[in-house]
Amino acid sequence: MLGAFASSQQASTLQCGHFDPNFVEALKDGLQHSGQKSSDAPDIPVQQLAMLFTPITELNPQKINVVIRVRVIRKWEFRGATNDGPLRHINLILADEQGTTIHAEIPAALATEKGSLIQIDKVYEIRHFRVMPSRGYFKPVHNNLMIQFTLYTQAKVVNDPPHIFPIYIYNLTSFEKVEENVDNRNYLIDVIGMLTQIGAPHVAGYNNSSIVRDIFIKDISDASLKITLWGDQASGFSIDNVCNQSNNKPIVIMFVGCLAKQFKGQSYLSGTTATTWYFNPNIPEAQEYYIKLQSSDLQLIRPTVAEEECEVSQKPNIEDKTIQELLEMDPDMFPVIIVNPFCSTFLIHKK
Repeated sequence: MLGAFASSQQASTLQCGHFDPNFVEALKDGLQHSGQKSSDAPDIPVQQLAMLFTPITELNPQKINVVIRVRVIRKWEFRGATNDGPLRHINLILADEQGTTIHAEIPAALATEKGSLIQIDKVYEIRHFRVMPSRGYFKPVHNNLMIQFTLYTQAKVVNDPPHIFPIYIYNLTSFEKVEENVDNRNYLIDVIGMLTQIGAPHVAGYNNSSIVRDIFIKDISDASLKITLWGDQASGFSIDNVCNQSNNKPIVIMFVGCLAKQFKGQSYLSGTTATTWYFNPNIPEAQEYYIKLQSSDLQLIRPTVAEEECEVSQKPNIEDKTIQELLEMDPDMFPVIIVNPFCSTFLIHKK
């Protein structure tokens, strides 16, 4: 289910690129100061003003010198499969006033100059960027195109933008369809449910080198789903800002940017660097959960303060594994392993 939901203050009649009368008067006033009287200034149709900003739906690689006005919905860094290497690029999820989304990428070479200026939830006018086909794997949004920042890309923050820009961008997958998306490398997965259990952080992976936390949620039919978070996401997951320690009532949570995996016959979701979660999101799909929780006797299970204390102190050691042992391993249990393969070959001469 595709969703792009804005705040309750949004103006439903405002369309992408439309401006209020004050903006039009400002343009006419500018013409007057340049030597042309206001009375002589030609009427500027709103349709022409809309052309100042190109909707995301009209972007294509051949169209140049366009300007988009978008809100930054999400932002994350990509440092390779191990997530501890050098910065490869910064990722952005952008949405325009029509609710259309696109994935944008800031190369590592421009991360300091461009990336540090882009903040989540801010609205920007962006120009001089490259439009290119989106990557064929792990797409965070459903768009066949993506944006790449260049040395000449400019991003100007918009003060007091209209309230029509979406706050949440999601494409919800039902729990029963998670299994059929196992090993689907085309798109990342978003889900919503009631948070019923927060597992304590623990060490796992290659010689206990990673911090892991399991989160359990239930859908409206009480089907359960596990989401496994890794590293900083595992240690940083907290509901302290949502409810206090004495409140054990489940809360609604939406996870976006996950991968469907399977281990020992059980399907689950694994967190990625693109994974983000929202507590009690104000979206239509969450309303039935809020209604159910009003009369539900479900209790949220959470770790104690002592169980929350977890630290990886053991450095990985080199181990010998046979090919069969490697094939039987769950790759998601080793997200930060760096492998230096070495094969020993034995030749047996038969007489």
